[in-house]
Amino acid sequence: MRRPLFTAVVILFMLAGLSPVVLAAGPQQREVKSLSEEFDASGYEGITLEVSVGAVHIKGADVDQVLAEVRVRCPRRMDLDECRDRADDVEITADDSRGKLVLEVRGLSKWRSRGMNVDVHFTVPEDLPFELDMGIGEVEIVDLRSDLKVDLGIGEVSIRMDEEVVGSVTLDNGIGESNLLYSDGKQSTSGFLGGKEVVWNRGPGTHEVIVELNIGEIEVRLK
Repeated sequence: MRRPLFTAVVILFMLAGLSPVVLAAGPQQREVKSLSEEFDASGYEGITLEVSVGAVHIKGADVDQVLAEVRVRCPRRMDLDECRDRADDVEITADDSRGKLVLEVRGLSKWRSRGMNVDVHFTVPEDLPFELDMGIGEVEIVDLRSDLKVDLGIGEVSIRMDEEVVGSVTLDNGIGESNLLYSDGKQSTSGFLGGKEVVWNRGPGTHEVIVELNIGEIEVRLK
């Protein structure tokens, strides 16, 4: 879902030379919290993950559980006690909504993170439909064999899937570049405030890939 007000606010940040969040952890980051949890996904019709900000890595595998790892890092310029206090609020919650397993990484605002970094790694059942709803960050998804939908405000999306399971791909990007690569070709678009969609529906499979992005870059590679 496009968020016009959200996009306008981000553009103002960009014009002012400000950044609402630091996406990538580097040598100047200190780890202050680590979470590791498992959630039973058997019996569910799909999985939804909600994350406000961070770097999200999703891997599909032949499993019946969701294996979740979250690491929180803080910049060295930030007071360590304040950083730990903020990191204490970060948690993974689980809920059941209309037959779907809904997971959420809570506790960090995309606008008040002060450079804190959240690194999210989830291993999920490869054959369950998966949906990601995220505010700001980097997304990497590999080895899913099911329907996939990504809704991201600002950032980068990278998806790798087997072409044999995909029937159609739709990439909707407001500001930025979108690239779809498949066995016998490539489709690309770029634009500012309303670039064209990439639409491909000649895949041999049955599953649908949809990415909706306000600002940033999308790359989907079907192998």
